[in-house]
Amino acid sequence: MGNLRVGAVGRGGPVVEVAGALAGEPVTAVVVTAEVEAGALLRSANSIAAGLTGVDGRVVAPLLGAEVVDGRVCFAVPRRGAPLGADGPVTREVAAAAANALGAGVSLLVERGVRCPVPPLFGSRVDDLALGTPLPALPGDEAHAPPEGGPWGEAAQVHACASRLWWLLTGGPPTAVFPRADIPRTAVAALRAGLAADPADRPPSVRALTTAVVAGLSGVDAPRAFGGGYRLGEVIGRGTTGVVLAGKRGDGARVAVKLFRPDLGAAATERLRRDAGVLIGVEHPNLVRFHDVPGEPGQLGVVMDRVDGGTLRRLLRGRPLPLRAAATLLAQLAGALAAVHGAGVVHRDVKPENVLLTRAGAPLLADLGIARRVAPAAELVCTPSHVAPEVIAGAPAGPPADVYSLGVLAYEAFTGAPPFTGTTSELFHAHLHRAPARPGGLPDPVWSVVASCLGKDPGARPTAAEVAYRLAPFSDREGFVEVPLPRQATDPVRPARPAPPPVDPPAAPVEEPPETPPAAAPAPPRARAWLWPVTALVVLALLVAVVAFSP
Repeated sequence: MGNLRVGAVGRGGPVVEVAGALAGEPVTAVVVTAEVEAGALLRSANSIAAGLTGVDGRVVAPLLGAEVVDGRVCFAVPRRGAPLGADGPVTREVAAAAANALGAGVSLLVERGVRCPVPPLFGSRVDDLALGTPLPALPGDEAHAPPEGGPWGEAAQVHACASRLWWLLTGGPPTAVFPRADIPRTAVAALRAGLAADPADRPPSVRALTTAVVAGLSGVDAPRAFGGGYRLGEVIGRGTTGVVLAGKRGDGARVAVKLFRPDLGAAATERLRRDAGVLIGVEHPNLVRFHDVPGEPGQLGVVMDRVDGGTLRRLLRGRPLPLRAAATLLAQLAGALAAVHGAGVVHRDVKPENVLLTRAGAPLLADLGIARRVAPAAELVCTPSHVAPEVIAGAPAGPPADVYSLGVLAYEAFTGAPPFTGTTSELFHAHLHRAPARPGGLPDPVWSVVASCLGKDPGARPTAAEVAYRLAPFSDREGFVEVPLPRQATDPVRPARPAPPPVDPPAAPVEEPPETPPAAAPAPPRARAWLWPVTALVVLALLVAVVAFSP
């Protein structure tokens, strides 16, 4: 005890937050200025801290300490800014991400037996939201408290989550009339169910509440069973075209099921069905696989691998990866992207948010951009920070556009920041006209790969397979290269002695795939063109050996 130092506490409410330090490390100090029973609060805090032992701080922020300082009960929590929603109502997308974060965080509290009020969410990005530090019930917590009062069991936490989500969407407490016309009625109904006065009328769990809210915000009415053989669970992702739910096949295998919005139209739905069918045949160890394209009247779904390790965005968090780790990750992703291109499909949205990580840390390219083909031709659907210049200029997205986006991702993996920042218009201008600044510390061959991917001329960029081959010598795979075969398992090729990566990007143009993938398997990708010089060198070496040892 006595390790917590608290800054000046000015006037404020019964609970204020000030800068502090714990054992010399900066923290946020939550100071209770109202008169309370200090012993009871500290005992409750110690119980919460014990329940949070070993919890991932990216899901729930830890309680670092609790003690009495200058006669006031103080809690040490990680440094944080303003909570989500402090600047006013949030968008549907942010609210859906908030519901997912609440579902994950509060469900973890329930599993650990932590009974306390539901804290607010913190984070600067929709994929970086985490539950704040759980604290004992404090003066001022009444805004989200359930009407029945009493202990903070799961029914009370369901009510508090619904109340917090209502505040995030409206900026105020629950009212008889929901004030926003852009929020689907199904989402509002889910919130009202969570706010029911009788605990027995509320959803049975926080996950049940947040799943219903996210499904409602996505415009998808998520069924419990789908496609004749899949049982659906909680929402684990959301996009502009639908919602992703955890699911199980009839044999018990864990999968993810994406349900597309039923209002996309018949033509768009048919394109989605066709493209997803093509992707079922694509295999690569670093690609989220498509398994099935089930459907019911008015509803199309896609069954994919379920991956539980988070996203590359969370791993990066504005920090560069070590050179070898970054090169390994990028070579793997480039190989997966080459497999997709070999099947005649363009991803269209390569970015850290669409790279999932297994629990072992292996990257998996996900969210293949089939859904982006449903956009009207005149509508530019893209991620501004990663879009290729030719797409901004109105050209169709082909494999070189994916390679450009991979180059943006590579730049961030090696440096901790993307090559360009700013508003959407500033980003578009930079992609079209500016060259990225060369970061320090990158070997020339590695920078050559990144710079060639970020070239303005799509025809001068390397293919994804060439990127994998050129980064392999800097990875921990000792030159092992996955050369994908279209619509088949990968073809491992181990060069006898990998040559140094070329300095200049290949000049041969890259052909764009047809809009509709052909029924027959396409020709092998251009990346295998490097095999003929390797073969020639091997033959030449054999001839030299024969001559050298001839009598």
